[in-house]
Amino acid sequence: MMITVTFEEGPLGVTLGDRDGVVKVVSVDARTVAEAKGVVAELVVREVSGKSAKGLDKAGVIALVKAASRPLTIKFERTQVGTSEVEMAEAPVAEAPAGFLSGVLAAAGIN
Repeated sequence: MMITVTFEEGPLGVTLGDRDGVVKVVSVDARTVAEAKGVVAELVVREVSGKSAKGLDKAGVIALVKAASRPLTIKFERTQVGTSEVEMAEAPVAEAPAGFLSGVLAAAGIN
């Protein structure tokens, strides 16, 4: 799933890092455009203002951001790491034993 966010002036409100051979969002600052547009940790940076981030490290992506004029647009992608979407769709779903949820709620003091 691709998320496209346009940033006007000011900080982006995201911290980036090199992870799994790509540049990912490490954290998102509260009450920022990024947070409001659904940017979350682990999203992969795919494009900055029309320029591909493929093969770039964190420094390369930051250079693209700094070189871009505002407003700038960043495309992020949500990816599955280690498990394909097909594997996830075909994975069996385990059912909780009868009374499990009521026992958990009771233990937490929620009736």
